[in-house]
Amino acid sequence: MVILACGTSYYAGLVAKNFLQEIADLEVAVEIASEYRYQKNFYSDDMVVLAISQSGETADTIAALKEVQKKGIMTLG
Repeated sequence: MVILACGTSYYAGLVAKNFLQEIADLEVAVEIASEYRYQKNFYSDDMVVLAISQSGETADTIAALKEVQKKGIMTLG
């Protein structure tokens, strides 16, 4: 699982990472959404991306989410 977020939502993502790794035994990475679109990313068929935004309107998070959706990856928000 990859968690995408910006600002204070990023810190919420770090808390979620610890929870998901401990409770659900999932491998989780937290990425800053504004940087995600500009780096090399590796996708797999069983990948899930969770986008976190306090307002639901964070432009960088929405853009990163759309990029992931173009690849056909399952997304949550």
